[in-house]
Amino acid sequence: MIKNIIPLIDLRGKTPIDLLRAYPDSARTLVVSARKSYGVVSNIASGLILPFIDKKSHNWLIRTHNPFLHEIETFDSILGMRGVFSLNLSYEWGCTSGAYRNNGTIGMMRILDWPFPSLGKNILVVLQNSKVGDFYNITWPGISGIFNAVAPARFCAALNLAPMRRHGSFLPFDWLKNRKIMHRQTGLPPAHLLRQVFEQAPDYNTAKEMLSKTPLAVPAIFTLTGLESGEGCIIERLENSAQIRE
Repeated sequence: MIKNIIPLIDLRGKTPIDLLRAYPDSARTLVVSARKSYGVVSNIASGLILPFIDKKSHNWLIRTHNPFLHEIETFDSILGMRGVFSLNLSYEWGCTSGAYRNNGTIGMMRILDWPFPSLGKNILVVLQNSKVGDFYNITWPGISGIFNAVAPARFCAALNLAPMRRHGSFLPFDWLKNRKIMHRQTGLPPAHLLRQVFEQAPDYNTAKEMLSKTPLAVPAIFTLTGLESGEGCIIERLENSAQIRE
């Protein structure tokens, strides 16, 4: 059985733009694979609607004054292909995670069981620095937000997809209605909030407060663990409210 070896990249003193320049083919593979998620039909459909979705995504980032807009625009410029903006706002990478007690400490389990092509082949562990400390980001080239990361001596956190809001109609129509709700919001995409937490929060309690109170664009579930027994919680988020399960 051949196992995928995950590269460890030291990105301290650099940016995700530098990571993309080092691994442009991996990023292109992700964009192309996203188009083919559901076979030939989705590949053909994406060719027709992707320019529209990309434009809408870009406009939304501009309108909400997204802090990582310039970075994603640079991704788009480097790759020169449709799908970069929509990929960074896709938020479809739901999977399994949990926090548990382990001999007086708190641990986190993360399972990357996402039904998204080529994720495993192109995953990287990237060591990044910030004003509050270094952290390891489990990520991909061309992705601006953070979905899973570990900050030694601070905390660990992961992002999960929240259950989709149902409006009593056909599933695709519910999805479209939820996208319309999102485009009226001015909060951060969940993956962008998690990035700010790793770049700005010096400890578990600060991270917990940021993940609980910062306005979001869409519902999300965050799993957060700290260093001491009792420092572990699931934060179930709506756009402007939170339910914390210790």
